[in-house]
Parts: sequence; C-alpha cells; structure tokens
Amino acid sequence: MLGRRTTRNSHLSDRVQNVGGLERIASLTGGGLLLMKGLRQGGLLGVARMAIGAMALYRGYSGHCAAKQALSHSEFERQLMRDHHWKNAKTESCCVVINRPKDELYRFWRDFKNLPAFMELIQRIDIIDDTRSHWVIQGPTGPLEWDSVITEDEPGELIGWRSVAGGDLNTMGWVAFNERPDGSTEVETLIAYDPPGGVLGHSLAKIMKRDPASQASRDLTHLKRLMESAISATQTATVTGNASLADPSPMG
Repeated sequence: MLGRRTTRNSHLSDRVQNVGGLERIASLTGGGLLLMKGLRQGGLLGVARMAIGAMALYRGYSGHCAAKQALSHSEFERQLMRDHHWKNAKTESCCVVINRPKDELYRFWRDFKNLPAFMELIQRIDIIDDTRSHWVIQGPTGPLEWDSVITEDEPGELIGWRSVAGGDLNTMGWVAFNERPDGSTEVETLIAYDPPGGVLGHSLAKIMKRDPASQASRDLTHLKRLMESAISATQTATVTGNASLADPSPMG
C-alpha cells in the first residue's frame, strides 16, 4: 500500500488544477459574456445564464473543473489502476476537527464494531481476526460485500486498509489522527475505490450525493457529534447494546 504521506500529497496535487492554457482563457471569456448577457436579460433565463457564467468564470480563475475531474482520471488514480489492476479508480478525501484526544478517537475507530454507529451505509461488519474483517454495505443497487485487511496500524496516529480481491468492491484508504495545539484532533480520511459502475457511475453517485466524498463527510460529521457529546454516546450505547460506544477501547 502507498504510504499516507505519498497518497495525501499525490491526491491533493491532482486536485489543484485540471484546466489550463486555452481552456482557462475560453472559460474566463465565455463566462464573462454569459454573465453580462444574463444581467442585461433579467428574468429566469437571465439568472440561469448568470449562474452558468459564474461557474465558467470560477473554472477559468481556479483552473479546476469538478465535472472534468469526475469524468477523468488523475495521475494518482492512474497509478492506483496500474498498481492494483483496477478497471477504474476514484479518490476522495475529507477531514473534520473533533474536540477529543487523538488516542481516544484512534481506539474507537480501531474497534470496527463501533463503525456502524456513525457510518450510515454499513449494514454489518464481521470481525475475522485482529487485522481482517468482512464488510456489508448498502450500495446504490443493493448490498456490497468484501473482505478487508489492515495494512498500516500506528497506534494513536493512523489506520490503513485495503480490500481483498474477489469481493464486490475494490477499495483502499487510511484515516489519520492529528493532534492540534488545543488538544482537539483533526481526523483526516482518504478513500480510493474502483466504482462498480465505472466513471459514469461515479459521476451519477456524485449528483445523488452518494459518492464516497459526500458519504465520508456525513460519516465524519456523525462521528464528531457522537464523540463530543457524552449524552449522545451513552444513549447510542443504550440503544445498540454496545457499551464500547460510551467507553471506547481497543480491539482485543
């Protein structure tokens, strides 16, 4: 598995710009014209033209096009396809700051029995041993199942994983716990996967907010709410019968 620093730097550099040269000039010129026409025209059609013009201006100014990214592969994603023999590859990352110590958050995440408490698509996780587990999630068209193995485990710092060949989904990624000066923790995740529906399936999932980035963002928000509220954690433990929700502890 690629190391955390390599994956993070490669992934973030791919997200900075994917539009350049003449494309940026054309976007700035066309966006400006549409914006002015929309302002002169007024009404609903004018507002629509202004919105499209604003998006084109942002595309030209930033050099980044989300639609182009969704329909193409970055260099990092092409490397994943080569290294893991995937048909397609998409990567997403997100982070959240949680007002809890990083060791506590690591222990809670490392006990995979806790993950369904904040990951809404997980139907169940069967623990096989200390490094292997069987996952069942609700996919866009039905359940998806695969075995996962932990590839990196740095207590209090990092957990990395990848799926085992032969399952319904090829995926890999990591979660890192970075301590902040005020004692809170920045929880950062990177997820890579081979979309079952290919690039078009990934684009459709993004429109429906069912893509890994949208889902991971919601899951991290749920984790933040769960861990920062002792009352919420206690109530969740009562409902699920899982005492580790109120008192996170390591596996084993």
